[in-house]
Amino acid sequence: MNGENNNKNDFEKPDSSLNNGENRDNNGQYYNERENFNPYGSFDSRYQNAPYGGYNAAPIGNKRNEVKVSKTPVIILSTLFVIFAVAVTAVLGVFYFRFLNTPDTGNGGNSEGIEDAGGTGSDNGGDVIDSSSLDGILQPDFKIEQALNPGTEYEELEDAVEATEKTVVAITTFSDTTGVSGAGSGVIIGRMSSGKGYYIITNNHVVEDATKITVELYDGTKYSAYESVLKDEQSDLAIIAIAETKELAVAKVGSSEALRTGQDIFVIGNPLGTLGGTVTNGIVSAEAVNILVSDHYMQLIQTNAAINPGNSGGGMFNMSGELVGIVNAKYESVSVEGIGFAIPIDTAVTIAEQMVSKGYIEGRHNFGIQVEYGTQSFISGNWITSVDSDSDLYKAGFEFNKNFYYKINSINGKTFNSTAEINNYIDNLKAGESVSIEITEYVLSGGFMGYTLVENKTVTLNFVLEQQYIITE
Repeated sequence: MNGENNNKNDFEKPDSSLNNGENRDNNGQYYNERENFNPYGSFDSRYQNAPYGGYNAAPIGNKRNEVKVSKTPVIILSTLFVIFAVAVTAVLGVFYFRFLNTPDTGNGGNSEGIEDAGGTGSDNGGDVIDSSSLDGILQPDFKIEQALNPGTEYEELEDAVEATEKTVVAITTFSDTTGVSGAGSGVIIGRMSSGKGYYIITNNHVVEDATKITVELYDGTKYSAYESVLKDEQSDLAIIAIAETKELAVAKVGSSEALRTGQDIFVIGNPLGTLGGTVTNGIVSAEAVNILVSDHYMQLIQTNAAINPGNSGGGMFNMSGELVGIVNAKYESVSVEGIGFAIPIDTAVTIAEQMVSKGYIEGRHNFGIQVEYGTQSFISGNWITSVDSDSDLYKAGFEFNKNFYYKINSINGKTFNSTAEINNYIDNLKAGESVSIEITEYVLSGGFMGYTLVENKTVTLNFVLEQQYIITE
């Protein structure tokens, strides 16, 4: 590979005795057998983002300038301050953008009303149409017809809904690995040229960990999705396929570029995982807003139409009955209502066509790292939390070892002061670009009196980003 260093052994494997109780699960996430590495919350925050970060502890005062005061008022003030801080933290902590897959029934989330969003596939009484007979999900000539201008608007909402509702499906998922079930929505966007099946667009976060995916049509017909799924985490889009030779309703795709603030729209989806085909309506609150979702910036359509868990992957339609967005997030807070978001269909079409026709998205690389900004042993920065075994960084010689801590000092000479900053920079890199990354390796050291991080070594790795392939068939 061009630009690759022969420095694969620059990171020596440490003595396992230095682990000191630190553990990771199968996904490379820390779990609490010792103090959490990240003071601002768990690393497992893929589907939500807290825009208000943690607090910085106040500096220790200079004892030479210390003034002695009565202990009683100090205790009272301290107590009041703690109560105030807890209250403020509790209020601010509930504000976050959240992806809208139905809460998992097996992980402690709010599962009220979603008992039916459970296992999929053959567990559904044998009434599920099997899609394993499909020849493959890739299709070189796949093209989504997209209207340049909105068509004639329906005068009544019910007429527009009648023209679109059969194109939206309910999706249920199950993971054999984690034992977790979930639910979401999807939209039929195209038919295979062979005539043997259909393509359904949904969100990556709805299906990314699923080993079984079931699709239910408007009329109740159920299908097991084809085993290969095209997924793109950065855009939060995915394409699944079902086997069906008869005619199914396919969404009429519009143009998100033609949307205007204040325009009437409606949303169809599967809220709570049990209410497939639910319709809510509203307006386009903003045509294109940049928001931070799970520490990644996305440009989305904002709406006041009611959106709930399970709506993820569902369709946003204009009054001409044209698909203009794929619902994927909402602003969730006890004091905020009517702020939901959808991926513009112009963006979704471009990505979907490339995924199906090429098996990759042009320029999408495989840097392959996850980072989290935080402070550990008074050392602040972006820490590497996991590295994909097939990533460009791994191929350049970096091997992640759970007994060490790795802080990114810079990428291409640039420094970053938050997770969002570094993710945004990495997201905007393209395949074929050169990368130079400086990483400092720390080891946990200490004993009975406490532990601290000690710098072990700093290395610079140089490599060229390679094109990431979503699937090979």
